[in-house]
Amino acid sequence: MSGMENEYNYSHLQFETNQFYGERKNMMSIIIRQENENDYQEVENLTREAFWDLYQSGRTEHLIVHKIRKGSSFIPELDFVALLEDKIVGIVFACL
Repeated sequence: MSGMENEYNYSHLQFETNQFYGERKNMMSIIIRQENENDYQEVENLTREAFWDLYQSGRTEHLIVHKIRKGSSFIPELDFVALLEDKIVGIVFACL
């Protein structure tokens, strides 16, 4: 066992959350799993769209995400995506 492993499998978590719209209640099933290389482009697009023109014209956060992954301080074991209906809707990652 390496230092990052334990008895629990956190690579794929699923939970449900409620959203209320007036009288209607919707259930959402969100899956959290580790990001893989096939997700990189979609994650960078999501990041770019989230910050585009938010505080100033254009943004570079998606480029920062790309560069962090290439760096030696990137921790792939702490790199996760959140999926809703098989679409990436959130990300979280860590680096030193």
